[in-house]
Amino acid sequence: MGETSPAVGLGARLLGIARAHAEAAVRGEFPPPLPSPADPREAGLGAAFVTIRNAGALRGCIGTLSAVRPLAEAVAGAARSAATEDFRFSGDPITPGEISELSYEVSVLSPLRRVPPGELPRIGEGVWVRRFGRSGCLLPQVALEQGWTPEQLVREACLLKAGLPEDAWKDPATELWAFTVEKFEG
Repeated sequence: MGETSPAVGLGARLLGIARAHAEAAVRGEFPPPLPSPADPREAGLGAAFVTIRNAGALRGCIGTLSAVRPLAEAVAGAARSAATEDFRFSGDPITPGEISELSYEVSVLSPLRRVPPGELPRIGEGVWVRRFGRSGCLLPQVALEQGWTPEQLVREACLLKAGLPEDAWKDPATELWAFTVEKFEG
C-alpha cells in the first residue's frame, strides 16, 4: 500500500473537494463547481475511494476502481455517494448537524493488477474479487487496520463484500485484482 501522504498539494485539494461535495450532498445542495486543476493528476483519469468517519467510526465509504474520468471528478462523485448512498448507513444517514465532526480519507488507486489464479495479493495491496456478476472490494488499509493476512483479506472480500463463499477466490472462474493506494487524510 502507498504511504499516507501529508495533506499538502494534491492531497489537500482532493480532501477539500471531498469535504465540499460530501457536505453539499448531506445538505441537499447542488454540488459546488470543481476548482481549476493545480496539479496535472487532478485533470488526468483516476480512480478513488472516499471514506468518511465521525470520531473514528465509519460513516460511509464508496469509490471507483476504474480510471474513467478525471481524478477530481472521481473524488467528488465518491464523496457525494459515500455521504448519502452507502447502503450500510441507509437507516442512520449522515446529518447536517454532524458535518463539523466528520473526517475524510481519499484513497487514490493505482491501476488494477490481475492476480493469477491460486495466488494472493501482496501485503499492502487491496483486492477486488469478481465472479458470476458479483463483486466486492476491500482497500489495503482495511487489512492493515484489522491485522489480516493477504488470505484473510481475500476471504473477507469474497464473503463480506461479494456474497461469495470465502474460498471462491481459489476457483479459476473467480477474477482477483490487486491495487495499491496513495492515501490522504484530513
